[in-house]
Amino acid sequence: MEEKFEEIRLIKEKHNGILQELEKSSEILKGQCCEIDEELNIHNEVLSEITQTIDKNQEMMDKATLRLEKLLEKYSNNSLLCIIFVLLLVLLLVIFI
Repeated sequence: MEEKFEEIRLIKEKHNGILQELEKSSEILKGQCCEIDEELNIHNEVLSEITQTIDKNQEMMDKATLRLEKLLEKYSNNSLLCIIFVLLLVLLLVIFI
């Protein structure tokens, strides 16, 4: 009977050792999880700033595109052809006068 108690005690000690290792491992994992959480929070802040910057840049690009479209409308091919025609007439007049 004493052998059985000794065997149970050894098994219990083994289990206690395993439980202590599991406790240490879980503490390490907890620390790593906290570090990952902090890192993710930092990355989320950076991504938020990048998103805001991209939105501002997109806004500026949209405004610039609109201005270019207006400029192109102002100086369409038809008006440029008219200007060229008028300048050619002026040139011909200058040459023949």
